[in-house]
Amino acid sequence: IQSLFHSWFMTHLFIPPDEALEEAFTHENENARSAQVFTHTEPEYQGLLKSFSAKDGYGFLHCAELWNLTGRDVYVRTHDLPAQAQVGIALKFKVTWNSRAQPQAYQVSFAGVSAGACASPVGASARPQPQGGGCPGMAGMWQQQQPHRQQQPQQRQEQQRRQPIRKMEPSRVYGSSVPWQLPLPQVSASSSASLPTTPQRPGHATVSPTTPQAVALTPVAPPSPHTTSPTNAAPKQVYEGLLKTFSSKSGYGFILCDELRNQYGRDVYVHAAELPRTVCCGAELKFTIRNNAKGQPQAHDVSVVDTRQSDSNSVEALLDGLCSFEECNSGETCEDTQTIRVVTWNILAPAYATCAAFPDADPAALRWSRRSAQIKEVLGQVGADIVCLQEVETAVEPEELGLSLTKFGRLTSQRPGSRSDSCMVFWRLERFRLLRERLISYEDYLPPPPSSDNPDSCAADQRYRTGDCALIVELVNTSPHAAQHEKLVVATTHLAWGDKNEDVRIWQVTRLLHELAAFQCTNAIFCGDLNCVPTGEVYALLASHFQSAYDGTEDTLATTSNANSKGGVGFVETIDYCWVYKGGLDLCRRLKLPIKETLRTLLGGPPAPAAIPTLVSSGKWPSDHLPVGVDVSWPSGLMQ
Repeated sequence: IQSLFHSWFMTHLFIPPDEALEEAFTHENENARSAQVFTHTEPEYQGLLKSFSAKDGYGFLHCAELWNLTGRDVYVRTHDLPAQAQVGIALKFKVTWNSRAQPQAYQVSFAGVSAGACASPVGASARPQPQGGGCPGMAGMWQQQQPHRQQQPQQRQEQQRRQPIRKMEPSRVYGSSVPWQLPLPQVSASSSASLPTTPQRPGHATVSPTTPQAVALTPVAPPSPHTTSPTNAAPKQVYEGLLKTFSSKSGYGFILCDELRNQYGRDVYVHAAELPRTVCCGAELKFTIRNNAKGQPQAHDVSVVDTRQSDSNSVEALLDGLCSFEECNSGETCEDTQTIRVVTWNILAPAYATCAAFPDADPAALRWSRRSAQIKEVLGQVGADIVCLQEVETAVEPEELGLSLTKFGRLTSQRPGSRSDSCMVFWRLERFRLLRERLISYEDYLPPPPSSDNPDSCAADQRYRTGDCALIVELVNTSPHAAQHEKLVVATTHLAWGDKNEDVRIWQVTRLLHELAAFQCTNAIFCGDLNCVPTGEVYALLASHFQSAYDGTEDTLATTSNANSKGGVGFVETIDYCWVYKGGLDLCRRLKLPIKETLRTLLGGPPAPAAIPTLVSSGKWPSDHLPVGVDVSWPSGLMQ
């Protein structure tokens, strides 16, 4: 029985006995990865790409040889198609069979042959065309290979006949008991039906009809390697774009490339594995692309373009008048007095400078190498003795900001959790020496208990875990003529953001004031990004102990602007401060801040009531905050 079945199997499937068993293998299809079928992988067929859908991820090839055999077109997955494949193009491929005995193409490549050769097995020397033209059927193929079978050694044929054979129902081969004996439709050369040869838009290629129909297909020459199509870009063509957004938590981002956006109508996806670890939004990138199963572009072979030279010229675009000082209204005169200049500034960490946070920004304006050049210029113009910075990337080199460690001392307070930024204090080594410091994470403190009238006020204390921190330094004057008591304490912090977090900010300020009091020094400065408006409770609490350098004018001034806040209404307020303890240091001068409407004019914004533009979006300023600064002189006393 085994011998008879083997003879029947060889006769109907045309595979030479010395190869039949060696070609049994397992192949996955769209729905099943374990369908085992017998197939012959040597023949290579030719056909025309009849249809495909980038959205669905598959299409169909028309091959007259296989149509005559199975009565259906050949299924092909889009990611098996060569780049730039178009409907109507001639392709060569090999075939495997799924569990339903339907042909599936793999190892697909361009054929580049005439219409008469299309849909024929490749390899004319081994399988010559039958007389009269056309494509050889399976019976013809079998007849052409008979001499080859007769040349095989008898011993090898006998050995293979003794090997065990996995049984296969004829109906499991091609979907019917004897499909090769049924009359099948032939392709008519005179048929008027044809397929389009023009490129299709991604995701909008022609869909194959449900019922197979015989059509005359006109082959399309393989595309030139120098041309592009919307479906697939030319292999290894290098594009340039800007990193628009990136999330290390999500592990991916998107690249803005005008050329590819015109083709695909979308930005280019990029996986974190393709990007250097230190890359930031706005970085200029070079890359190649591949399409995913939906026909959407994905970036590969990504490299960062060095733009430091051109970015250094961005300092010429800086807004004028924001680095000058003016006299305070305190009534103090400091003309002949040695002063200390203290400046605080939230410089916007690269992790937060994204087009998602600032959708109105040019991505190039968010690039760190551009912004750091501008930050360095601003700090150079300000010329502070003590610099307090918030949202500083912990790994940033101080030299990038013009704060070389050969000239400045530095202390860092890292924000808790997974945040990569910190608060930093720098001081001129020629003027000060560090005596003590205190690094503070507000998450190290227990939050207040829920109030009796509002048990949900603390919300399981998660509201108080905002990832904010603070830093206190005590410095001593190192001048040869300095008195022993010439010490000062500087506290800088970043407080919780949000209109509904005023109670959290009150709690944070209370904790910081408690730590500050432990230094027992009245020469104290409290500064930073406090995220509170002049009419809030935090302002009132600080005003009871400290004096603001801008006392009475903050409600008309602005240290930040964001046109996208509050649903597009915009936000422009004073939320950064430099407070001096009452009875301590004398206020002399302050860094000039713009009136809100002046800021609108500087940024070229539309007239009111339209929102004032976002500071950083214009490319004329490196942060969404302005620096705040004071000049103070020495008094004496103990902190109450």
